[in-house]
Amino acid sequence: MTDTKKLKAILVENGMTQKQIAEKIGISSTSFNYKISNKRPFNSDEMFRLCDILHIKEPRNIFFAN
Repeated sequence: MTDTKKLKAILVENGMTQKQIAEKIGISSTSFNYKISNKRPFNSDEMFRLCDILHIKEPRNIFFAN
């Protein structure tokens, strides 16, 4: 399960909106909203892209949270 609070905080730290991130990883803003709200999971490609764009060093703490 994604730690949505941490991921949303990282978006803010990087000055990016959900819509901007969705465009950069190649999904709709609606789809991103579902994923960041834990209604649907991120696939591995999306996780890798997010880590690259947002400079996430420890993806395990965000994408595989308890």
